[in-house]
Amino acid sequence: MSFVDGPLDEVLAKKVEAKDELLRVRAWEVEESPRDLGYRVVERWPKLPTGWRLGQVAGVATDSKGRYYLYHRGDEAPPLICLNTDGEPLDSWGEGVYGRPHMVKCDEDDNVWAVDDGSNTLYLYSPRGEVLRTLGVKDVPGCDGEHFDGPTDIAFGSSGEFYVSDGYGNRRVARFDGNLNFLGQWGSEGEGEGQFVLPHAVTTDPDGLVYVADRTKWRVQIFSPEGAFLRQ
Repeated sequence: MSFVDGPLDEVLAKKVEAKDELLRVRAWEVEESPRDLGYRVVERWPKLPTGWRLGQVAGVATDSKGRYYLYHRGDEAPPLICLNTDGEPLDSWGEGVYGRPHMVKCDEDDNVWAVDDGSNTLYLYSPRGEVLRTLGVKDVPGCDGEHFDGPTDIAFGSSGEFYVSDGYGNRRVARFDGNLNFLGQWGSEGEGEGQFVLPHAVTTDPDGLVYVADRTKWRVQIFSPEGAFLRQ
């Protein structure tokens, strides 16, 4: 079954030039972008030590100092690796900690958030790998200000607050202030406005609006900073 009008191969043959067609094609089915996005492959990056092998990469983040954080699900290299711009490891940590890495983000203070959906926990690290705080109770699912159930992502608001998409077990977005105090939540299971099938990623814009990717439903919903549905 195709999400586009006409056979998929015919759409791809035209390089998906029409914007409305492009929006209905799943990203991994597009073999060539209709325009140059400016990305270039950097060969042999990262430069990992002998014997290190990456598993499925869950996320990559960078901070203001040009450090890159690579978060992966393999067992032949540390799960969280800090790299310089040349791809050379500066530090690594996390062996035996995570149930299943899901996303990594850097905040404005260059601290590192590692989202672990396998253990229902988020870890806040310094750039040197020191654990500063944790959110959630390891291996204990729940749906309140102290527990998660399969969290997927984290995003930072314009006024110091932040948001966690809590997606695999719960169908919600949890909101916290800068001191990690729970401010509330929104969302429930369903396909309506403000509901989610799988809230899989979250981000914000400079105006503080919150964008939540509902992966299984193929949509992005947009909310006010307090969680009021605006559009999708």
